Amino acid sequence: MAKRKSLEEKQKENAPFLAAFDYQARLMGLTQKELASGLGLGSGLISDYRSGKKSPSRETMDALIRVSGGRLNIYYMLGLSQHMLLADVPDDEVIRLHYGESSEKPASVPQLPTEQNPQEHSDKDEIISLLKGQLKMKDELIAAKDEIIDSLKAQIVKLESTIAKLKGEELSDYFVIGVADDGKKPRKRI
Repeated sequence: MAKRKSLEEKQKENAPFLAAFDYQARLMGLTQKELASGLGLGSGLISDYRSGKKSPSRETMDALIRVSGGRLNIYYMLGLSQHMLLADVPDDEVIRLHYGESSEKPASVPQLPTEQNPQEHSDKDEIISLLKGQLKMKDELIAAKDEIIDSLKAQIVKLESTIAKLKGEELSDYFVIGVADDGKKPRKRI
C-alpha cells in the first residue's frame, strides 16, 4: 500500500512549478490570476497548488512551457533539475535527464549524416521525423501564444470598460470617434 503524501510534501513537490509559474507571470507583466486564466486554469487552482491540495498535471506544465516559448525546463518543474531555464541546463545534465543515468548518449541516438559518417536510410527517416516533430511543436507554440494574446487583449478591453464605467464614463470617451465640423480637430481625445 502506497503512503499518501502529506500537504507539506505536496507543497514541496509543487514548489518548482510554482516558482516557474511566478517567474513567467513576472516576465510577461501579468498577475498570477491573469496568467492562470490565459492558461485556461480555474481561478482557485493556483491556490490549491500552493496549499498542496492539488498538484499540476503534465498538461498544465506543458502549457506553461508553451507560454514561455520553450524557455522553461520541464525537469525543473518535476523537481529533477536545479535549472529553471532550459538554456541554463548544462549539456551533461540534459543527456542524463533525457536518457537516464548513463552519462553518454545511447548508441541508438541518430547522428546527422556527413560524408565521413554515412548513415543508413532508416536513420535519415528518423532524423526527418524528429525535425518534423520539432516543426509541429513550434507551430503549436505559436498557436498557443496567439490564443493567449487574443485572450489577454479581450481581458484588457473588459478591464478598460469596467474602469470607464466605474469612473462614470463611456468607453468610447477613450477613443477618437469623429472629427469636429471644421474637419481638423478630433471631437474626443484618446
